Order: sequence, then C-alpha cells, then structure tokens
Amino acid sequence: KSHGLAPKVFITTLGVLNGYWQGYVQKEEDVKTRKEITDRVDLNKDRIEEIKNKVKTLENAIDFLKDIDEGAETSTLLGYILAISLALKASDIHIEYTSKKDALLRLRLDGAMRDVIHFKERQVRLLVSRVKLLAGLKLNIRNAPQDGRFTIGGPEGDIEVRSSVVPAEFGEAIVLRVLDPGVVGLE
Repeated sequence: KSHGLAPKVFITTLGVLNGYWQGYVQKEEDVKTRKEITDRVDLNKDRIEEIKNKVKTLENAIDFLKDIDEGAETSTLLGYILAISLALKASDIHIEYTSKKDALLRLRLDGAMRDVIHFKERQVRLLVSRVKLLAGLKLNIRNAPQDGRFTIGGPEGDIEVRSSVVPAEFGEAIVLRVLDPGVVGLE
C-alpha cells in the first residue's frame, strides 16, 4: 500500500559508503562517552571544603545560595546544592514548584524537611534538565514520573544519588536521595 512516498535510487562507491559508516560508528561511540561523562558529577575537593567552611548551619546555606548570581551555570548551581547537602549531611534534596514562577529548595536534615531558598522558574527548568541528563532520564517526558541515579565523585569517595523527577501542578519536581556512606554511622 502506497503512503505517497517514492523510493529514490542512489549509486555510490564502496569508499563513500564506508566513510558514512565510520561517521555513524563514531557518533555511537561519542554517545557512549557522553553517557559515561554525564552520569557522574565530580565535585572539586576545594569547592567542598570551601562550602563546608562557609556552610555549617541552614542559615549559612541560605546566605550562601542568596549570593549566587541568577545567571550562574546550571551545573555550578547543582554542584553548590549537592555540596551544601553534603556539608549539612542532608539525606534528601527536594525542589518543588510553589507557583508557576518559582520553586522552593528543601533539604531533609535530621529527618525534618527544611525550606532553604526559592528559585525562579527558568533556573528550576534548567536544573530539572541537568538532573535528567545526569540520571539518564528522558528529557522529553514531562507528564510521567522517572527514576534514575548518578554518582558524585567526592574527596572521600563516591556518593550515590538516587533521583526522581515527578510531574506536579506547575512543573516537574525533583527529589534527590543522597546516599553518603560517610554519614551513616555503623557502630
């Protein structure tokens, strides 16, 4: 059954065909390399130490995040959020919309959710995309929950982060569970 499409015949040489094939293989390798790079966040030891020295309380975290420029790179902002959560020994990071125009960053500290700071809608949209990319989630799916994971390369070893991106009333919410083996005190 015809769908209104007409086949076209091309004549080529084996060399040209092999050239196109090599380009295809290279793109496939680039995708694998990109995946290896994106499923890991390397937090610079100096950055973590800087934040640990500045951020000892929730109030310090709020002040630190208020000083960050609204135009800061998304990966830098996410790095700061993760470093602050490590400094405060937070087990969960939540970013959830409070209206169409802004969202609230919350941290679970000692079992209780604490409000930290509001972000503008644009920042949250970019953070959602960055988390999806890191966790290997589909960027184009916004109406269904997605779960994934990524690793933070910290100075004392790797820290696993479980991620969930969930559709909500005003946009997608992010939930990150920080599994820091240094926080769990097994005695």
